[in-house]
Amino acid sequence: MEDLIVEYRWTRSEFYRAVRKSARVTYLEGLFILVAAALSIFFHIVIFSVLFCIVLWALLSYVLRPLLWWKKVPGMKELRQVSFSDKGITTATTSRITAVAWSRFDRSRETSDYYLIIRDKSSVAIPFRKSIFVNSVDEARFRSLLRIHTNTSLRPNAELDKLVSEP
Repeated sequence: MEDLIVEYRWTRSEFYRAVRKSARVTYLEGLFILVAAALSIFFHIVIFSVLFCIVLWALLSYVLRPLLWWKKVPGMKELRQVSFSDKGITTATTSRITAVAWSRFDRSRETSDYYLIIRDKSSVAIPFRKSIFVNSVDEARFRSLLRIHTNTSLRPNAELDKLVSEP
């Protein structure tokens, strides 16, 4: 199968939405929340500790992380060219080129607007908007690559799946 190449540029609001969709608790966040909970329990403030942990996780995952990434990560606002092949995913911007083999991804899943490719249980998923695919055939080819190379949780879509199986 020849490489599937897409180009897109994140807007700030799209990027924030994508990161929030793919947010997971990282080890550092989890450690911080556990320490806060332990201290609160030690001081016999159990109800406060649970509420504090929920608010803290939400603040870190849904507000601060996307804001910091948008401002600090090089290439985040640049035009991206992403190539999907049997070897893996290659992303190119004007500031860097990154290639990751499919073996680095444990699983993938589909939401209403995104495909999320997940490296491991502790990391944030890599989101790809469904709108980056120029046509249905490209999206069907992408879904096929996900099925072949990751444990998938895709929504049933017979129309797209039929496009790849046809000669």
